[in-house]
Amino acid sequence: MRRDPDVDRLIYDAFAEAYVKRFADEPPDRVHVTECVDCLRKWYLYRNGVELEPDKTVILTMGQLVHREVLEALAGRGYDVEVELTWRVNDVTVVGHADALNGCEVLELKTVSRIPFQPWKHHLLQANAYAFMADVPEFVIAYVSKSSGRVRSYRYRRDEKAWSYILGRAVELSHYLRRREMPPAEPGTLCKWCSVRGKCGGWRQLAL
Repeated sequence: MRRDPDVDRLIYDAFAEAYVKRFADEPPDRVHVTECVDCLRKWYLYRNGVELEPDKTVILTMGQLVHREVLEALAGRGYDVEVELTWRVNDVTVVGHADALNGCEVLELKTVSRIPFQPWKHHLLQANAYAFMADVPEFVIAYVSKSSGRVRSYRYRRDEKAWSYILGRAVELSHYLRRREMPPAEPGTLCKWCSVRGKCGGWRQLAL
């Protein structure tokens, strides 16, 4: 028996393509909510074809596959699933894909290794944005633990200030994409799991 690194590389590349293909071919005046809640530099690099760190990309993509199967089960239980939403701000089209939506709420499903004590900020910003784009008053973030199988859900009223922040971020990212200028690094706790950590260098500022 011997290892086949060529096949390893082929599979890694397939995972990488599956993870970023939604964003890679988008024009600079079209920005996704997912890009706005996270580090703008990371998404700028995605848009410009940076090579992703293989292991992290596999983990992220596997989560998406499980995620999709659960959403399919929610369809027909009072929710529309994987709903595309758009919003125009200045000359930028903001795009979102809500996991599940009915006339009262947006439901965002997050598969995680460990359920947090409270929702992470970037998840709150994302779900809140979808609530405004869908014109519903509330959103729910449901965490599912891949290790324990537990589920914990949190319900919120939508927040205008957080929504304005996302719109500003969308305009900002579009600006950098059009000018082909790298956004400033935004070092934070998510750097540890970032799939372009080795190409960015911003995480090193955490030690300063």
